[in-house]
Amino acid sequence: MEKAFNFRLLKEYGLKTKPNFRTGESAPTPFWKYALAGTFFLAFGLRLAVFFQSRDVLPVETPVLDSRYYLEAGRAIASGEGLGTRPYFMSPGYIWFSAFFNWAFDHPNRAIVLFQILLDSLTCVLTALLAGRLFGYLAGLVAGVLLAASGYQILSATRILPETAAAFLMPVLLFAFLRGQEKPGFKPLFFAGAVLGLLALLRSNSLLILPFLGLALWLSREEAGFKSVAVRFSYVLLGAAVVILPVTHRNLTVGRDMVLISSSGGVNFYLGNVTEGDGRFISLNQLPLAPGSFDDDPTGNRFEKSIQAYAEREEGRALRPSQVSAFWTGLALQEIAQAPLAWLKLFLRKIFLFFNAFEVPQVDNLYFLSRYLSILDGPLAHISRILWPLGLFGFLVLLFSTRRPVALLSVFIGYALSVIFFFVTARHRLPVVPLAASFAGFAVAYLYELLQLWNIRRILFGFTLFAICAVFTNLNPAFGERSNTAGEEQKKSLFGVGAEYLDFASQHNNTAALLLEGGDMPGAERESRQGLALKPQHSTLLFNLARALDGQGRLPEARAAAEQSLRNSPNNAVVAAFLGDLYYKSGDFAGARQVLEAALRLSPANAGAWNTLGPTLYRLGDLEGALAALGRAESLSPGWLEPRYNRGILLSRLGRHTEAAALLDSLGRSAPDNRDVALARAEALIGAKRFEEAKQLLDAGLEKAPENVGALLLKAELFLKQSRPKEARLSVLRALAVNPNNSRALELLQACDKMEKRGRLSP
Repeated sequence: MEKAFNFRLLKEYGLKTKPNFRTGESAPTPFWKYALAGTFFLAFGLRLAVFFQSRDVLPVETPVLDSRYYLEAGRAIASGEGLGTRPYFMSPGYIWFSAFFNWAFDHPNRAIVLFQILLDSLTCVLTALLAGRLFGYLAGLVAGVLLAASGYQILSATRILPETAAAFLMPVLLFAFLRGQEKPGFKPLFFAGAVLGLLALLRSNSLLILPFLGLALWLSREEAGFKSVAVRFSYVLLGAAVVILPVTHRNLTVGRDMVLISSSGGVNFYLGNVTEGDGRFISLNQLPLAPGSFDDDPTGNRFEKSIQAYAEREEGRALRPSQVSAFWTGLALQEIAQAPLAWLKLFLRKIFLFFNAFEVPQVDNLYFLSRYLSILDGPLAHISRILWPLGLFGFLVLLFSTRRPVALLSVFIGYALSVIFFFVTARHRLPVVPLAASFAGFAVAYLYELLQLWNIRRILFGFTLFAICAVFTNLNPAFGERSNTAGEEQKKSLFGVGAEYLDFASQHNNTAALLLEGGDMPGAERESRQGLALKPQHSTLLFNLARALDGQGRLPEARAAAEQSLRNSPNNAVVAAFLGDLYYKSGDFAGARQVLEAALRLSPANAGAWNTLGPTLYRLGDLEGALAALGRAESLSPGWLEPRYNRGILLSRLGRHTEAAALLDSLGRSAPDNRDVALARAEALIGAKRFEEAKQLLDAGLEKAPENVGALLLKAELFLKQSRPKEARLSVLRALAVNPNNSRALELLQACDKMEKRGRLSP
């Protein structure tokens, strides 16, 4: 059983020592109750304010990357589509969490966020109770307030990601486990195991806490023997198994593969331990892996398919998800074995990053988004500069104390190692921040006690150690790195971190991608250029700039940006396919063919590249090759209309009107309101001499859009085919009234004149 610390704290303001809320010994005072209520409302108010402010901020309001994956996966379950026949790739717990809100609410995004705001506010209260239970009311008050005001904690509660729920479960796990130590029995330890199981379904790396719980039971065993400790630990294991095994069973029966929770562990281990890394998340696009390429959006099904395709190419055989994970784990272990000293240096760097006050960005960048969210643009963004020095100091004091809180230390160390063995980001560190805040609360109470005892030697030692912790945690995490551009040298944060390390460029890139999706091409261009000012060689920013310029009709500039993007990332099939499309639009068909064929060598299943290659080959005179390319695009993406449309047009151009009409008829049934498809169908029907059907189709279209020049001219052609020049002339004149300079209309007008002249001359 773990005993509470007994500080000689002054009992002013109702503060008391040795709180034990279970037995009623030193029952909470009114001040403590008000403090807990104040902590809750402080946390809830700050998070709610950020929520309302973020509704007008595009990078916050619109889910991207992992957030988007969780929402779409949850929507698929709620609508009855399910998640296919593969084992889970990402956190199944949060997928089902999202599924519930998609099923229960019309606007699941905001419902999820509001629930998480409530949950995170309760996390702050639970953290205060945990620190108060172990170290006294002063420690609890400090821990709760620090967590309530922590900028990244506040921001995370408004994001659709599993870490906020995981942070809530962390103090719940500690309370349950402490209860099980005080009164050894089945229920509390089973419950602690079940909570750990839920935590693992949100963050599968949390499973590493499990052996540390066993260690905590052993270290706090008092007179209990090994058998008694083993029995107690079996209760914890059983609780975790009851929660996790249904997921494993689903993976085995539905996915036909033995995956415990999710299959992303291997590639994440590789990303965190590859020698080119620096301890943070590193995209596979940045690594010298050949052959093969990876999508720019490193999440969800596309990313999963990419890592599987690469592993299968390297292994030369089809692989199950568990084998793909093992492949990437093996690659990482191979690199570690080849350069063990480099890996040790990287491991130490990750320890440094874990305890650093800087919130290492991945999906969200606190320091970037605080420019849009005025509530966070100030002290709240930098609370971690207080929390982590105090937290590290409290952790070290307790670690070497003779009466250490074994459970708290064990869970903290277990989770910390589970992050450090992979890669360190603020997002992945978030679930353990409530425990760090508890250490910080203890640190304040401990330093306060030192001052009360007035022992100069102990005071000097304690405050010197705290100063060392403060310097260590606030060191620039980019220490020893040099910026590549003048723009990076100019852009500094309060930490002295260059813009490259802050990764503002990627945040501008994410915003540009959202604006492109929404059709705001000038806005996307602005964001892309702002990102490129910080990181001129950023391949994806150049690609998004090219897309934005193309959307504004600035073809030469778009080509230049796409060419630079491809030079910087030569194995990126997506960029190569887009550049081929730009070459085609500008009339450089030979260049388009070369780039598109290169893209298809990198990614043979790229339907977009095949779709552009078809018209390109037609322009170059390779008619059969063009038809084959469009057929391949159609087979790769059966639901995509454009390849079928292009193939229909091409068949018409080749004089194979009957085939074209049959293909475009089926396409018309799939897209009855598509004007381009209707015109192509009419053209094919005219070529196939199905004049009456063509006329009915054109009349129906002109009824909806009387000034459709294409339809008017096709109708004129139809009348000419039927030797009805007067009616053809009327149709052409209607088209010229809309567009007086249409060259095709002028040609048809001349044809009408000739036909009428021949008619007058004939006997």
